[in-house]
Amino acid sequence: MNTTSRPSTLVIGDVHHRIDASRHLIAKYSARCQRTVFLGDYFDAFGDGPREMRASCQWLRRSLKVPTRTHLLGNHDLAYFLTQHPQAWCPGWTPKKQQVFDEEVAGIGIGSFRIATAHELASKLPLIEEAGLTESFCSRVRQLPRCRCPEHGVKTVRVPWAEKDSRFTLHFEALAVEMIGACRSLIQAADLLQLDWDGVQRIVDRAVARGLLRRSTEGVRYVGLDEKSFGRGQRYVSIATDIKGARVLEVVPGNDQAAGESLWRALPPEQRSKVEAAAMDMSAGFAAVTRAQAPQAAIVHDKFHVAKLLNDAVDQTRRAEHQQLHAEGDDTLKNTHYLWLHGQLPEAKQASFAELLEINLKTARAWAYKEQFVEFWGQADAAQGFDFFTQWKRSVMRSRLTKVKTVAKTLHQHLTNLLTYFMHPITNAVSEGFNSRIQAIKADARDFRRFFNYRSRILFHCGKLNMLPVLPESASH
Repeated sequence: MNTTSRPSTLVIGDVHHRIDASRHLIAKYSARCQRTVFLGDYFDAFGDGPREMRASCQWLRRSLKVPTRTHLLGNHDLAYFLTQHPQAWCPGWTPKKQQVFDEEVAGIGIGSFRIATAHELASKLPLIEEAGLTESFCSRVRQLPRCRCPEHGVKTVRVPWAEKDSRFTLHFEALAVEMIGACRSLIQAADLLQLDWDGVQRIVDRAVARGLLRRSTEGVRYVGLDEKSFGRGQRYVSIATDIKGARVLEVVPGNDQAAGESLWRALPPEQRSKVEAAAMDMSAGFAAVTRAQAPQAAIVHDKFHVAKLLNDAVDQTRRAEHQQLHAEGDDTLKNTHYLWLHGQLPEAKQASFAELLEINLKTARAWAYKEQFVEFWGQADAAQGFDFFTQWKRSVMRSRLTKVKTVAKTLHQHLTNLLTYFMHPITNAVSEGFNSRIQAIKADARDFRRFFNYRSRILFHCGKLNMLPVLPESASH
């Protein structure tokens, strides 16, 4: 269908005293737009007064006389026409501006304006071009022509200024994607874009789908596999990250073996065969899936998860010892929980912590073993790493620290995949770094009920995707 010869209609929304900008847009689009539609809100702006109100009223009187222009009323306009109606009040209205309005627009009734729904407007106008004065105006295009094909059924005509099945123009979607990325929450973006929550979520979904189609996974050599909480209760999602590229590759529900398989399928088979190593915790599920899906990839157990195991052992030792000492009337370990878990103590706490270390406490000995294991990651190679671990484990097993001994046995069972760190010194630090961003996404959304929305939001903010639509030349600035 050839639409280039058909007249189009310029739609301008939210003037708010920007008269010069309106004139500029009308002149810019005059060659291909035979009609102009104003969607209202001619008055009110931050810091405006009677002078701006008078200029807008005089312009509006002249504009209403132009036969090729259609004027609709917005909520900021109704406040001045319907002063006696309490529901017509709008922020920005003042008695002084009302007085100017009454003087300048005397004799012009509300009947001089069109009051129509977006659907009615679209059904009676030719193709619409949008030109928002604030570049945040969404023009909903008319119902596009459809044709019935004997072979393919009913098909909608494609247009150059909107994507298939989209309610918005390309220009608006591009602006919306950038605005959503800059906003703290979807509600904030919806308020700025003047859309409902579902409309903004659909833009996010379309942007992520667009970005995934364009995404290249070439060069992915190191992959991180991790799990995050989702919603309330024991609900988890699994996340795959490109460690060197610092981006999220995929998010899938669950943390079992099936979830791991879905994560690996995010990479094409050819690229999957080029992955050199994968960082993960010591759960059996991720390791088994990696051996099946990417057998050439070395498995590297993440040192942050090892540190968590040792921290948990120290904390459990502290709790048991504190209960025993408290029963004897000794509160030495009271309120010391965070002292044993800090990597580097604040200066104000160093003196009191040094005193605790001088006391013959099981917790202090467990903490010492935890700190000693940090040196494992700094060994020159796998052989020296093996020797260090052997000596460390031998010393732990001679102690009476049950919780630390349990961790030492666990680490010994996974020693092979701990030593691969010296050939592939990778960690899940990238994934752990995304934790704060993902937690902020969850907090701003007040948690998620649907996994699909959670996935879309993570990929939108953490996937480093190219999500902007391709704008035609006529829609670009």
